[in-house]
Amino acid sequence: MKKTILLLIMFLILSECIGQNKKEKKINDSTISHNFNASKTLYYDIENKTAFTTYKINNIGQFTIYYFAKNKTDLDYLKNFESINKIEAKYDELNDLRYFSQKQQKEINKLLQSRLKNKKEFILLGKFIDAKYLNIEDKNEYSIIFPFKLMLYKFEKGNTWKFIKSINIKGYNDEVKYSNLNYLVKEVNGNNQKK
Repeated sequence: MKKTILLLIMFLILSECIGQNKKEKKINDSTISHNFNASKTLYYDIENKTAFTTYKINNIGQFTIYYFAKNKTDLDYLKNFESINKIEAKYDELNDLRYFSQKQQKEINKLLQSRLKNKKEFILLGKFIDAKYLNIEDKNEYSIIFPFKLMLYKFEKGNTWKFIKSINIKGYNDEVKYSNLNYLVKEVNGNNQKK
């Protein structure tokens, strides 16, 4: 009787592990590329002078898309976005950072959606972090748990997202290094040269 119960428990554990592996594989295959959505709310990155969108899909993960200008006109527009559109960021002295109010963000989204509607004029780079690395605090609040795997994708002709590489992020310094705009631009340019 004990052997039967033990075998049953082992079978259930093994079944659960196999099921979990299949679920993870499903997320890692086409689910990621099918969930990159460049039409989400657009934000302006004050530090890097570029546009991006970021969002979380429950049980899948965090998606971020950066827009890199291909031509000088769009590059200058993003570089001088605040002055051109007469939008002045607020300053948070406690955290020593600049930010936009919700009202400003609505206007920024409208301006960027209009300017960036032709995706062919921009190089789109996507970052994905699996939900298993997200600590969900509430509906809108979450944090990323170290270490985690960062996956990079590039938007290609034919409206597809091509996997570029996977990076193991061990801690905060790695996150800063691999989220740096210069690093991301090199990845995009390096990927263009491989074609």
